[in-house]
Amino acid sequence: MIRPLIILFYLFVTVIMGAVGDGMNNSGIQTWGHLFEAIEVAMLFSAMFLLNMDKDTPVKEFVLTLATYVCLRFAFFDYAYNIAAQNPLTYLSENNFWGRFWLNVLKAEPQGIAWARLVFLIVGISLPLKFLRS
Repeated sequence: MIRPLIILFYLFVTVIMGAVGDGMNNSGIQTWGHLFEAIEVAMLFSAMFLLNMDKDTPVKEFVLTLATYVCLRFAFFDYAYNIAAQNPLTYLSENNFWGRFWLNVLKAEPQGIAWARLVFLIVGISLPLKFLRS
């Protein structure tokens, strides 16, 4: 049971590192921002060691870990970015794809986006707990 929790925590920290790095870069603190983004990339590449890729890890585990990362990124990235960039917590920019998608295509309110993020959080936590047992 401990392995799925380690994977979840590791991927959560990876998402937060990337969000903080982006937020710092966009608010003018680029040295630290680049450092946090480099840590995120290093953590993503070293995530293979969590899966023991050298020991014939099934493709299923890799895909589930990737899906978990995507779900956690969708759930937490914007909030961590907004905190690092000193924006309001539910701020969405129209300068990126996701902001335009939520604001212009779906015309979603911040509460609706929060519910969608909650669903992704539940899925992101459920995948490793259900399928990535040791």
